Amino acid sequence: MTKERILVVSDSHGYTEYLKDVIEKVEPDMLIHCGDTEGQDDYISSLFLGPSYFVRGNCDRLSQKDLKMCLTVGNHKVMITHGHLYGVGFDLQQLEYAAEEMGADVVLFGHTHVPLLIKESDGMVVMNPGSISKPRGQRMEPSYGIIMVDEEGELSYSIRYLSDLTNFAK
Repeated sequence: MTKERILVVSDSHGYTEYLKDVIEKVEPDMLIHCGDTEGQDDYISSLFLGPSYFVRGNCDRLSQKDLKMCLTVGNHKVMITHGHLYGVGFDLQQLEYAAEEMGADVVLFGHTHVPLLIKESDGMVVMNPGSISKPRGQRMEPSYGIIMVDEEGELSYSIRYLSDLTNFAK
């Protein structure tokens, strides 16, 4: 298995300039968008030649995308959702239960615009890449996630910020 780089983003809300910059610099093998593109799915897909996956967020009113999906990435099953249906603004318990029900050991979500990366004691990984266009939280800088898939199919995770692009190391 070759090494893969997956770009995880969320909450672009129709603004794609930063996302375009990140795609060009990161050169991902796969793109996952955790919702709230506000109708920009096709345009975002056109910026990227590899496989791209989108779920519907609470601001994607006209979208026909699913509210959640599961992908196999390396040796892991990954649940992707926006998060608004799981009370993620309060706690992650409902989200983690939903992931367990789908047999996922990784869950990617958005909605809060605040980046988060947790490795639970039971082995589940929970990642929110934050917002690529409208950040919230302490740092208030557009953010995204990177998942690296190694040759053995194991995953490593990081949260990155727009300012990291100037020093991005592949």
